[in-house]
Amino acid sequence: MAAALPALAFLMQFIVVQHRLSLNRATLLALALTIVLSLAIGLTLRQRPGLRLLRFVTLVPVILAIAAVLRLDAHFLDERFSTRLLSDSIGHIDNSSLPTAVFNVSREIEYGLHFYRNQRIARYESGEIPAGEHILVAPRALTIEQLNEKLSGRRVSYLGSDQPQGLDYFWVSAPGMTMDHMKM
Repeated sequence: MAAALPALAFLMQFIVVQHRLSLNRATLLALALTIVLSLAIGLTLRQRPGLRLLRFVTLVPVILAIAAVLRLDAHFLDERFSTRLLSDSIGHIDNSSLPTAVFNVSREIEYGLHFYRNQRIARYESGEIPAGEHILVAPRALTIEQLNEKLSGRRVSYLGSDQPQGLDYFWVSAPGMTMDHMKM
């Protein structure tokens, strides 16, 4: 079991993206690594049996796995699961002066935005549509036309997207704001 940990750490990106392992060069390399580590652990324990040595030889693969995740997968996992990059992107456009709302996103995204933007996040599904202008985060599959239907009388402008998480963010005007008001 301990010998399989480094192999799983090397294959983390495949597991997260594809939710399965396919037979390819990376999988075969990870399998070979697992076999070599298993043999090394088995030979070491056969030469000098004991619980003290067992703890040491199983700790080595765990440390290798942690090092592999931190070195190889940290940026990938940060892009895939953290809202810090999304919040930074929104922060380049807005310095947290506008309220932020979410629509059809996971609770993790909502809580992450709350943490990184340091403000309460309104949730459209709960009927919490901000009265004034605000930033809206929604899935990429949602179009501006669908948002215009939900927000009749408001102007919606696309600002950018977070590719790894499949999210877009929009600027939503206050109700009744026309193009003449925006030119001022």
